[in-house]
Amino acid sequence: MPFLPRLHSDEKVHAWLTDTVTRRCRMWVARRDGRLIGFVALDGDERDQLYVLPGYYRQGVGSRLLALAKQESSGQLRLFTFQRNTVPGSSMKRMDSGWQS
Repeated sequence: MPFLPRLHSDEKVHAWLTDTVTRRCRMWVARRDGRLIGFVALDGDERDQLYVLPGYYRQGVGSRLLALAKQESSGQLRLFTFQRNTVPGSSMKRMDSGWQS
């Protein structure tokens, strides 16, 4: 997210995802032509991480990942975003799924 300061190196983020998020959360990935283009991670009923590779925004990737996360939760899935992050907010508004931003 370009509006956030860069606090950690790519190596530290990769280690955190590998060592912490993948051990604590259930995860699903989106691939296109063999390339990882997005993922969602659930920690209980909270969406812990949602990421879509730039260049794949507005193509339904995030919406499909969120729909899968909602299906896999107990029906009480919670989603938090930064106010300045308008990408997921617009996706949720387009989805007829009860999401509010």
